[in-house]
Amino acid sequence: MATQKFHEKHGGKTIIIARFMPAVRTFAPVIAGVGRMGYRRFAAFNAIGGVGWVLSMTFLGYFASEVLGPKQIEYLVYGVVVISILPLVIGAIRHRLGEKKNSGNPGVEQAPL
Repeated sequence: MATQKFHEKHGGKTIIIARFMPAVRTFAPVIAGVGRMGYRRFAAFNAIGGVGWVLSMTFLGYFASEVLGPKQIEYLVYGVVVISILPLVIGAIRHRLGEKKNSGNPGVEQAPL
């Protein structure tokens, strides 16, 4: 099963990074379950991701208020949203470019997502 192989290789990274990406955060646990990721492993990586999220946002908020001041925090929020979505956009662009590149090669088959 492709999902199981993916989670054996990249499951931990996926669960941690999913904490920082709103759209992925919703589906990562479901995919981990489908991929039969062990509960202990999932819980450990989920906890690491949660601690990373809380610490990074707390420190970011503290330093932003010190450096930017309270009136400029809005720009920081926009930046966090853009950075959170950026990996999805980059992945979609890479996937699209890969499709165009392989469309000229009829013998090359794309791997399913």
